[in-house]
Amino acid sequence: MRIVGRISLAILVWVSFVLLNSCEAKQPAAQADNQRKEAEPSTSERQAQVDACRSQLANLAARVGLFQAVANTLPESVDILLVGDQPEVARQLTDPWNNKVEYIVTGSTFTLCSLGPDDVSGTPDDICHHDEARGNVVVQTDSPAPPPACPIVKVTFDCRKTRCVMKLPVLRMVEALQTVLLANPKVTAAISLPDLLKKTYYVLQGSKPEFNVIPEAPDQRAQLLLLLEMALDDVALLDSVASMDRRETSILLDLVPSTPDDLRWLEQEASNATNSNKEAPIRVTVTRAVDCASAKEAFTSLLKLHHNMKMVGEDFTVN
Repeated sequence: MRIVGRISLAILVWVSFVLLNSCEAKQPAAQADNQRKEAEPSTSERQAQVDACRSQLANLAARVGLFQAVANTLPESVDILLVGDQPEVARQLTDPWNNKVEYIVTGSTFTLCSLGPDDVSGTPDDICHHDEARGNVVVQTDSPAPPPACPIVKVTFDCRKTRCVMKLPVLRMVEALQTVLLANPKVTAAISLPDLLKKTYYVLQGSKPEFNVIPEAPDQRAQLLLLLEMALDDVALLDSVASMDRRETSILLDLVPSTPDDLRWLEQEASNATNSNKEAPIRVTVTRAVDCASAKEAFTSLLKLHHNMKMVGEDFTVN
């Protein structure tokens, strides 16, 4: 009996030892499984990432489209859209799952694609954006977002004095505000009177970087504007950024995606800029284009004007 009892006791000790080790082995696995579940995004977080990716691809597509409209060709790579220090644009080249956005050119059309949440190409959760030539739609398994409002928005400054927009403090205020607005990922491009004056001055001075500025001398600024007017076939094009009496000046913006809330935050940024300016009083208005087709045409024409400025021999040309 004692031998049997000792054997039974040994068996019980061995079983207990096995069970204990088994439990200890399962604990790390259970902990790892719990950590994995905690790391996985919830359904709402996943949908937020998908929505953010859609907006991101639409914004990049708008930038590519503007490049094509101005340069009459598609960019070889989306990396070419990075001009200077634009961290917001740089971030848009990577999707919410830290994968580089794929850019595919087919003839005169292009497609932007994200691998989606599973990080695998060719699966149903891939998110792709086709350009306007192919319908300008985001393809995904769920329903697409409703079409946005007209993306062209104008921020206008009225300083209520003739030719006051040619004053250096006003031009620098507009230039500074434009820099702030371009830092917003929704703003795909912008054009203003300071842009045109700076580019004209830059080209006339042999395209040297130190001349990519607004001239300080008032007569130089007046001569630059006159030169622009003489070079243009349609002088009315400048009316989009500076009124005939030079009392008003505007920044034209292309916003993607465009929403009703845009006007509110743009008004706030513009008000902050004018409050810091000592040229008073300046009235600010922010308006969305009503005739969207005409507004897009004018916006693209101004970008082309800015892009095409050059010297041919001793002649300044914008063609």
